[in-house]
Amino acid sequence: MKKVIFVLLLLVACMGPVQKKLPQSAEVMTGTSALEVSFNPNSMKDLLMCQEANVLVDMKNVGALDIEGGIRSFILEEQTLKPVKMEEKQKSFDLEGKSQFNPRGGVAQFEFKVKNVGLPEQLESYDSPLILQACYTYKTSAGVQVCIDPDTKNVNPQKPCRAEPVSLSGGQGAPVAITRVEPLMVPEGNKISPKFAVYVQHVGLGTVVTEEGAELACTGGEESKARLSSYATVKADLQGRPLSCTPNPVRFEAGKEVRFICDNEDAKFGSAEGTFTSILNVEISYGYVNTAVLPMKITRLPGQESCK
Repeated sequence: MKKVIFVLLLLVACMGPVQKKLPQSAEVMTGTSALEVSFNPNSMKDLLMCQEANVLVDMKNVGALDIEGGIRSFILEEQTLKPVKMEEKQKSFDLEGKSQFNPRGGVAQFEFKVKNVGLPEQLESYDSPLILQACYTYKTSAGVQVCIDPDTKNVNPQKPCRAEPVSLSGGQGAPVAITRVEPLMVPEGNKISPKFAVYVQHVGLGTVVTEEGAELACTGGEESKARLSSYATVKADLQGRPLSCTPNPVRFEAGKEVRFICDNEDAKFGSAEGTFTSILNVEISYGYVNTAVLPMKITRLPGQESCK
């Protein structure tokens, strides 16, 4: 019996500890979209006068950030179409983004019912689009490896890096992309003051608005239209030191890169620090609006006069 127990113990020792399979890391900080919204193909878009229509909306957050407190709102011509339940016309939503454990992002589907309330007497049919807006706040973040090089005259050919532009491609999992960073070593006496020209571009299919304007874009109101302008606020730091960025906020122009410059007047480096690499952290905060349109056609049946 002792011999059997000894053999079993020996086998267990040879097998070693059981290795648990850990989830593989997913590259979530890539892509140029956040929320994707669309009307499901099964949505009813051809209806008869006085009929109800059932509409399905698909939402997917393919970005790298969770959406919290977003608002979805329908726009419709209420002289022809009205929500069956008015409280469904505008509602809040949350939707998780991509993560290591959910590399495809969160998905959701919801139902919206509308009813035709009649057509003008002279019309046998009428096209009335149903528009959905989804409004939310979002952020673009990137950690960019940059070279801090006090040796501006290149006296040392063996230095570990050079202050050269860094190009970024593929996006950061958001509709606003940081496209490149240009380190600028500005001499100040026998030291340098690093400055960073950061280039960003709106590459998504929606509309950039201010963070404060995200809710306003879906709820309306009498607030100034300036709140909806294409502005985003920026933050940056180097070695844990916050940088000051100008201009801030930055305004986006369709199809164009825009630039802001970040620096810290108190951050200066000389030969004693040598040439080294560091991480420049950049964060851009903004509001965003996605829109989807469902063309709906309403047809009057022969003899129909009004909806009761």
